[in-house]
Amino acid sequence: MHESSAKPQEYAEYLRAPGWMFGILGLLLGIDSGILTAVAIRSFGSDPWLEGAEASLFFVSFGLGMAVIVYVMLNFTTMTVTVQGGELIVTMGMLGKRRSWRLDDLSDAKVTQHSLTRHGGRGNIFAPNSRRSWAMFGVKHGVEFEYPDAEGATSIYFIPSKRPEELAAALGHDELSHS
Repeated sequence: MHESSAKPQEYAEYLRAPGWMFGILGLLLGIDSGILTAVAIRSFGSDPWLEGAEASLFFVSFGLGMAVIVYVMLNFTTMTVTVQGGELIVTMGMLGKRRSWRLDDLSDAKVTQHSLTRHGGRGNIFAPNSRRSWAMFGVKHGVEFEYPDAEGATSIYFIPSKRPEELAAALGHDELSHS
């Protein structure tokens, strides 16, 4: 299914979310931990703000809130895209959720701009089942390609890149179509 006779190149790109996203997540983490600390300190005094079940619920919910913010910071703010050994490999976040595609089975790679309606987004429940996206905040362009799934049907994937032409060339697609 591979369209080009050119030998695929090696390619590596590290993508990082924009600074404003880190700022918002840091602000949320600071507010959450500040409120949690203030209530905890007040709880040691003679007139606590919360007691009993209310206090337990508060500490559990704010603690979970902090865990969710840290999880988002670790998993949704960085991405590595590599082409090596006949595979396209995408690694999400610092904890390393990974997906790979064999280049020999990949077809119709083209440089395009991410579209939420066409490609969906990471975790978008409204995306069509046959379309998947590894969207990254701040990166609007990338490469779209078709790949057969386990049942033999073709799915469309979008991989973000700040150098989409180089990524498409590394996938072995010299004749690029831009959308």
